[in-house]
Amino acid sequence: MVDLISALGAGSGIDIKKLAKNLSDATHASEQSQLNSKKKAAEARISSVGKIMSTVNDFTDALKSLGNSSTFQRIPTSSDTTKVKVNFIDGTIPPTFNSTVKVVKKAIEASVIMPKISSLEANLLSSGATGNFKLVNTDTGATLQEFDLSTYNTLPKLRDAINALTGYTASIIQGGTSTTPHYYLSIKRDSGAANSFQTQLSTSDSMQNFAGTVVAGDSPTTTAGQDAEIQIDGISITSATNDFKNILPGLQITAVDTTGATDALISSKTDTATLSNAISTVVVGFNALVKTIQSETAYSEDPTKRGALANNSSVKQLLNNLQKFTTQRISGYASTSHTMSEIGISTNKDGTISLNERTFAKVLRDSPLTVEAVLASKRQILDTRIKFGSAGASFPQGVYEISKTGSTTWSINGQDAQYANGILKFGNDNASSLSLVVSSELGDSGVTSFSTKLNYAKGMIERFSDMLTDVANTNSSIQKITAVATTEITKINTGQSNLNNKMTALNNRYVKQFATMQTFITQANDTKKSLTSMMDAWSNSMKG
Repeated sequence: MVDLISALGAGSGIDIKKLAKNLSDATHASEQSQLNSKKKAAEARISSVGKIMSTVNDFTDALKSLGNSSTFQRIPTSSDTTKVKVNFIDGTIPPTFNSTVKVVKKAIEASVIMPKISSLEANLLSSGATGNFKLVNTDTGATLQEFDLSTYNTLPKLRDAINALTGYTASIIQGGTSTTPHYYLSIKRDSGAANSFQTQLSTSDSMQNFAGTVVAGDSPTTTAGQDAEIQIDGISITSATNDFKNILPGLQITAVDTTGATDALISSKTDTATLSNAISTVVVGFNALVKTIQSETAYSEDPTKRGALANNSSVKQLLNNLQKFTTQRISGYASTSHTMSEIGISTNKDGTISLNERTFAKVLRDSPLTVEAVLASKRQILDTRIKFGSAGASFPQGVYEISKTGSTTWSINGQDAQYANGILKFGNDNASSLSLVVSSELGDSGVTSFSTKLNYAKGMIERFSDMLTDVANTNSSIQKITAVATTEITKINTGQSNLNNKMTALNNRYVKQFATMQTFITQANDTKKSLTSMMDAWSNSMKG
């Protein structure tokens, strides 16, 4: 009994709670270690995916900054932008062009300014009179719009009624002086000769203000609408507006001012600075992503140096897909196909890529279309009556012959295509189908013999963008790594809670047992003291 008491340190102020905790921790140390290891591994996978996705997002943003993947590589130019401007439209680039443009006349809005009146509150009709205000076609005299002046009897009311019409705008202009103001109703319609209009008044009595005593003798000031007219290489073309669209597919020419004796020269040229920036963006973004993936999937015998995704097949597949880009052939831009190696891209032993700047500069100088074909996409249809609509993700790149051989018979590359409601569809599977927009003059007319070509190509910029978009999708195999790891952590946290409950229960049991034992030891020590005192007293009595 004495040896046990000494071993437990009884009587020396032992910390029962600390002893109980140490014993309970030791009991569940192995289970706690397993939970810690699992949670650390799951968190490491989430962190690794986060690093990869951060690089993916940076690469995506850099590619987006280049602009439209089908038009970023070309610049439409004008020798005098104060007279003529040119822009690409519809996300396409027209065939190479070099033309002269003469602006003969600009389009003019049709407008009428009504005679002035002295008050915005004044009734437009004499008391008790009735009348109508009409907008009529200048050429035919046909009524375009009519307003009952009994209802719209002040200038603001008439203005608001005209503004409610489609194609018209009305405003009130203040003239005169601050002490003696007068007001004009200005009415405008779209530009173009066909939009010319005049005003007519039909009343039972002379109008109080439009033609009455305040402005006697005044009459409306009418400006006829005018079409714009330009000459391209000597060929005259008119438009109701100053914008001339699709004279060449995907091109808009804007008449800014008349050119006079000197025509403007318009053309498209390769944007060498943008193409150089694009190839640099691809190399930097590609290498950053490859290095990040390699770091997070690195294998080592030493677990502390091993990547959190070392054995993950999805991430390794992403790396494989990236490395295939350097050897993919790009077709559909022209009659031949191209690869990245043609413009100076090579693959290094570590999986990254390098750009031979001399080779790239030479190709860009001598054959800029090759650089365009590798980097830029193409959606070009030579006939402006058909526009590119959409294509499935797996629709093959190439040159396609579009033909119409009957009033309703269409084919693409000799295979049947379906036309309905202005849409020409080719292919039944959405992922590999093609959709084109056909004008009614071609699709719904009696044209029975027609053919044109579609050049459809995805350059490296668009291909990389598509791949990165797929990776960023919440349902991608890479993103699912995070989802699975997050679920694991939730389960681990539940297991940790259960373990904590077990350890708490065990700790409480140990505390109770040790408390009972300490009570027993304390009682034994008290008995020992009593016996010792009794023996000492007996021994002393015997000596006496």
